[in-house]
Amino acid sequence: MKSFLATAVLLKVAILVAGAPAPAADASADTMELETRSNSVVGEYYCGIFANADAGNAKDLISQLSGNMKNDKFSIAAHGCYRVACHNTSGVYVCNDKNSELIVSGSDVANAAAYIDKHCCYASEVTSQNRYSIKSGQQFTQWGWNVALGYADCKAGATQRPSDAGGWGLNPGTCSAQHGLKSANVDW
Repeated sequence: MKSFLATAVLLKVAILVAGAPAPAADASADTMELETRSNSVVGEYYCGIFANADAGNAKDLISQLSGNMKNDKFSIAAHGCYRVACHNTSGVYVCNDKNSELIVSGSDVANAAAYIDKHCCYASEVTSQNRYSIKSGQQFTQWGWNVALGYADCKAGATQRPSDAGGWGLNPGTCSAQHGLKSANVDW
């Protein structure tokens, strides 16, 4: 009797599944557009974890990466980081979480950095009023790499990790921590 019931249930499920319309193909699977995807696909982003970048400089760097640097290719060593763009006290870094070398384009880096720009430290922009507007964050991708936006010493080696760059207090302001981080980046 149990066998008969199990078979009947399985047949009904199979009939329902067979009659359901097929899901539409996801055109975004062929592109690295971060904004249009769900957070489970995009990966997590964290705000306020590095010393601050100047928001104006950060926006300029993102524009360069999506503009005249969009076709540039950056080779990142396994488990390494590379600062791909830098100006004054602000930088964009790519870090490779994989066990093998990675090559990413400027436009892919710009997409992730723009996500940080859009979602991190927005309260500092609203409250800046003739004070500094700052950015600090990290965006993880589903492709095994991440982008960090924060303070940079442009004279230091390009392989310096954002967490080792120092710079606390040079671009003052507070960027509230988000996505499970326990404390905020208070950078006075």
